Amino acid sequence: MGEWVIREACATAAKWPGDLSVAVNISAAQFRGCGLMQVIVGALATSGLHPSRLEIEITETVLLQNRRRTLAVLRQLRELGIRIAMDDFGTGYSSLTYLQCFPFDKIKIDRSFVKDITENAGSLNIVRAVAAAGEGNGHDGHGRRRGNARTAREDHVGGL
Repeated sequence: MGEWVIREACATAAKWPGDLSVAVNISAAQFRGCGLMQVIVGALATSGLHPSRLEIEITETVLLQNRRRTLAVLRQLRELGIRIAMDDFGTGYSSLTYLQCFPFDKIKIDRSFVKDITENAGSLNIVRAVAAAGEGNGHDGHGRRRGNARTAREDHVGGL
């Protein structure tokens, strides 16, 4: 099913205006299996979607298994021009070292921390720490690599 999602996402996004992109969640199981690069490269080639319009989202769970191989695949995807996002950061096996091991284009902090930052100093401090860690790794302090467009939600959190 994962292959179908990647192919369909690329094919659909290729029909959109050129300034729009698509994000696809890649599971730990997809990373464990072989052939992920071939599936993504094939989907891009078949659809004609420019790699910069594809964003791959992973969770921390992906980095728990065969970290060296996973990081190699992430680097290969980045070299193609694909953007890489850390999704739901702060759930599961959270570790700031994950933010140090790869320069993610986007860090999506789990909503359990973001939803009450105005009332909960602990949540606010965690969000600030993650933003600072990302900024030190090439992000703009809003969880995005420098140069990426802002979204309304990121602007709201970005004023921290």
